[in-house]
Amino acid sequence: MPRRRSHNFLHARPFPGLGRAQRRRRSVVALLFFGAGLAALLAVAVGYVGAVTATALAHANTGRKAVESAIASVKVLDVESALVQVRSADTEFSAADAALNRVALLERVPWVGERVIAARKLLDAGRATAGAAEETLLSVRDIAVVFRETQVSAASAPDLFREPAQIFRGLDAEGRRRVLAGLSADAGHLAPAAERADGAIAALDRLAADPIAAGFASSITEARGRLVMMRDVLRAAAPFAGSLPQLLGYPTAKRYLLFFENNTELRPTGGFLGTYALLTVRDAAVTDVETKDVYALDGPNEQTDRPVPPDPIRRYLGLNKWYLRDANWSPDFSVAAPLMARFFREEAAVALGPNEAPVIDGVVAVTPELAAAVMRVVGPVTVDGTTFDAHNLTDALEYQVEKAFADKGVPFTSRKDILASLVDEVARRISALSAADMGGLMAAVQQALDERHLLIWSEDPDVQRLVAERNWAGAFRPVRGDYLSVVDANLASLKTDAVMVRSMEYSFKPETDRTFVGTVRLKYANTGHFDWKTTRYRTYTRVYLPAGTTFLGVTGAMQDDKLKDPARRPGTADVANELGRRVFGAFISVEPGETRTLEFRFRLAPAVADAIRAGQYVLDVDKQAGTVANGLTLDLDFGKKLTAATPPENRAEFGDSRYRLTTDLRVDRSFLVSD
Repeated sequence: MPRRRSHNFLHARPFPGLGRAQRRRRSVVALLFFGAGLAALLAVAVGYVGAVTATALAHANTGRKAVESAIASVKVLDVESALVQVRSADTEFSAADAALNRVALLERVPWVGERVIAARKLLDAGRATAGAAEETLLSVRDIAVVFRETQVSAASAPDLFREPAQIFRGLDAEGRRRVLAGLSADAGHLAPAAERADGAIAALDRLAADPIAAGFASSITEARGRLVMMRDVLRAAAPFAGSLPQLLGYPTAKRYLLFFENNTELRPTGGFLGTYALLTVRDAAVTDVETKDVYALDGPNEQTDRPVPPDPIRRYLGLNKWYLRDANWSPDFSVAAPLMARFFREEAAVALGPNEAPVIDGVVAVTPELAAAVMRVVGPVTVDGTTFDAHNLTDALEYQVEKAFADKGVPFTSRKDILASLVDEVARRISALSAADMGGLMAAVQQALDERHLLIWSEDPDVQRLVAERNWAGAFRPVRGDYLSVVDANLASLKTDAVMVRSMEYSFKPETDRTFVGTVRLKYANTGHFDWKTTRYRTYTRVYLPAGTTFLGVTGAMQDDKLKDPARRPGTADVANELGRRVFGAFISVEPGETRTLEFRFRLAPAVADAIRAGQYVLDVDKQAGTVANGLTLDLDFGKKLTAATPPENRAEFGDSRYRLTTDLRVDRSFLVSD
């Protein structure tokens, strides 16, 4: 059979009819002509690309100069001019982008495309920076106008991105009011501005990683640093910018009921409500502070009808009336605070007269942890011969109001006047803080919010919603799977919480193929002794778990303390539903030098067991307000091999059916385990 001739060009014989030598010579000539043509075409392409990229880079350079002019305008607080210049920069960058689009097809050509890609990266970084700058300028536009139009000069006005905490520096009442109005108007721009800044930072990072940027690395570093600063301030301010003006007394003054919750006498929302203050805040300034002993209200109400208190207060404090000092019985501050406000109004109407009870707009609670942090910023303060600082604040103040007042001949009803003097002096010093110190104070406040040493509740539903969204309300988190919170209430054991060491362990294991048995084990160590300040520890402890949890038993509960029940007979647990959760409660007393354990056993809620079987287990553990980093140990046996967990166990624990981890409850914690 004759051989079939291929029609593939690659296999065809070049120049048919010629000899081999002739064909070779003609192939070489053709190749030379082809190469020359390709070289000519490449030269034209390179020239065209060079011209186009030069045009693009010229536009980009003009845009860069416009951005620099905008920065100069910002430095003199001329935001309107800066906006014009930034928009001009964006126009130039758009023109550069249009030029580059004409040679986009050549980006894949070796060497030629490298110039196009290099120009594109420069352009992307410039456009991202201009966009972030415009959004940021819009976010501070109204505030900057205030500084330009008031007596504050551009030179003395604060840099809103380097020292945001100094935003009210140098302003009179009208100036502060206008800043708050501007902040309210600009609030919606802050979050988008932070997002745009993030995009610009990413573009600069991509550019910095490319060898083409070697010649201007310092400029990239400077621009990136400025963007990061802007982004961080915007991101921090965005969550509360909308609510901050109202909280700070704009457009109308606010009066807050402030409680100093003493966490050395722990109560459900942080501590005993021994002292309160009325604060009037108008246009970001505290215009009035009045500090009082809570017994100034509770005392005159002893002969009036009061609500019946929760059963543990009746049993272990022997009280048949519910007073303001015990109003924070719910561990959820968003539930307790309205009751605290109500009791304040009721008791003030009796103690001061029905028409003299102050109107309040919200309730704020702070613990000594925040007070000590503030003292670290403002420095030692001497009042009536006693020097208070961050280290001795709680002990020294406790001594003054419990012991020293009698030695000084101060009446019992005036024993807390020293606290009022201390508060006045601290407030005066805060108003005079430097930019750096004000930043430290703001950091302390944020930490106190995160660790539940500062709790806020507002009578205004809209403000309260915003407070809750920021997690400033001291509220329990929604139950989204498994859940645990342990809450202690010091009932007549003086300030013994100062010497108590607590830890908790949560464990569970399979009971059947569909159920799990859990245990919460609480250890209390009393490291104190009997004196005017500390004694045997008496606490009513509640454990909050998901709805549907079945109580199985309690160990370590007591009927009463050793003094009232020398036999120390075992007690029982109360079982109830509260705050959408199952709650078990029991009393325990711990002598000085003694360590005791309280243990609750239960069957996990069916919904939690279902999540375990589905391989998607979530546990949220909420800390009790006022506590400081109590120990937490988890030992959870899922009955099947685990594959992932957040946070992870120690590597040595990987690969079995148990999730074991030791941490603390300085803040609320969350855990996710899957198989």
